[in-house]
Amino acid sequence: MEANCVILLWLSILVLVPFDISSVDTSITDSQCSSTNEPPPLALRIIECSKDYLSNAGPMRTIPGLLLLKLLTRPDMLKAFNM
Repeated sequence: MEANCVILLWLSILVLVPFDISSVDTSITDSQCSSTNEPPPLALRIIECSKDYLSNAGPMRTIPGLLLLKLLTRPDMLKAFNM
C-alpha cells in the first residue's frame, strides 16, 4: 500500500509540469496528439489508474483524488472533459 501511495504522489508532482503534458508522454509524437480531440495516452492512463483506487478507503482514496484534481485542472486537459 505504501508503494502505491508513493507512486500516486509522484504522479501528482509529475502533472504539475508547466508545459503541455503530451511533451512528457513518450508513447506519442506531437503530430499524433495535435490531430486528435482526446487527451494524451499518459493522461488517459493516469485517469484510469486513479479511478481504480477511488473505490478504496483511507489514503488510497484521498491521494488519487488529489492526483485527478491536479491533472484535470491543467489548462491542456480541456479535451478530457469532452470524453
